[in-house]
Amino acid sequence: MGKLLKDKYEAVVSLNNFTKEIMKLPLKVEYTKINAMIGERQEYIEKIRDIDIKINEYIMNNGKFKESEEVKNLKIKIKILVAETIEMDKEIRKNVNDELKSVKASLNQPQSFSKLVNIKA
Repeated sequence: MGKLLKDKYEAVVSLNNFTKEIMKLPLKVEYTKINAMIGERQEYIEKIRDIDIKINEYIMNNGKFKESEEVKNLKIKIKILVAETIEMDKEIRKNVNDELKSVKASLNQPQSFSKLVNIKA
């Protein structure tokens, strides 16, 4: 169980660090790169889900077990990192939504200055 939790902790740390990288990129300039990274980020999430499945199987097969201090500490660290990652996700979504609103607003506004001159023949 300890090894599985260590693996999960390492996977969550990787996800957290990768999410931080995404947060650092400017959305307007690096949209394509951010979009690709968000897709790649899904692989980290899948890895964590696979480890969770193994942990659940271990618990089902071995029943209750006494948690060591190491296991308790890893669980606490994982919870903290997951909460931090969720907050970064919210910020990324907010930034993307704000950018979309900005683009929609600029597309829906008529041009106030026209460089064309209407000449009737």
